[in-house]
Amino acid sequence: MEFVFEQVDTSRVTGKTYLPMFINEASSEVYGDNVIKEKREILKGNKNSGFSNNQIIIDFIDDLYSEYDVYENYLKFFDKSFTSPLSRTGIQVYNYVLADSSFIDNKWCYNIIYYPRRKNELTFKGDFWVADTTYAIKNINLQASKSANINWVKEIYIEQEFEVLNDSVFLIKRDYFMSDFAINKKEKSKGIYGKRTTLYNNYQFDKVKDPKFYKEKVYSFDEDLYNQDDAFGKRIEWSS
Repeated sequence: MEFVFEQVDTSRVTGKTYLPMFINEASSEVYGDNVIKEKREILKGNKNSGFSNNQIIIDFIDDLYSEYDVYENYLKFFDKSFTSPLSRTGIQVYNYVLADSSFIDNKWCYNIIYYPRRKNELTFKGDFWVADTTYAIKNINLQASKSANINWVKEIYIEQEFEVLNDSVFLIKRDYFMSDFAINKKEKSKGIYGKRTTLYNNYQFDKVKDPKFYKEKVYSFDEDLYNQDDAFGKRIEWSS
């Protein structure tokens, strides 16, 4: 089994080595209506590597990742609420430092470094680039404080990139989430990384769907969607 350890990689966040054991790739079309507050996602294809019958594992992994919005005052992970560095109350729990400024996509942006004012609070450290006139975030990274003390979770790390279209519209382009789960509570114990990267593209606006479209429920299982060939991953990359 020594050949297995020739495939190990090193996390750029934690510096720890790890061995991939399960990979899932999926492509979906997502529809939304901001007026009626409805959303629908249609799976176009799915491919798994590492297991053959793994829908239970996929469901388990999906449960590990909560939806979050960095513009909200609080971000909830594993039943814990972290204060966002973009929160209205952020100035009370974070220190902010202006580190740099530059043009990004023809927009003048400032680089802000932030870190917690106090220990033992549910906070992050990291930095973000923000547009000077719209105050829209171009990119941001968040790393949970070591003193956050979440049972079985050693690390939480987030990266997000946005495309600023105009003064009022900003779209997410990339969302990366990583968490390090411990097998036991010892600091040097072995664990499992859960990592998710979501790419968003091909945005289309002003194409209104009938409200019935969002109410439609489809329960049919298309086996071909879950058994894509090896070229599926490359097709995702090209579409991205």
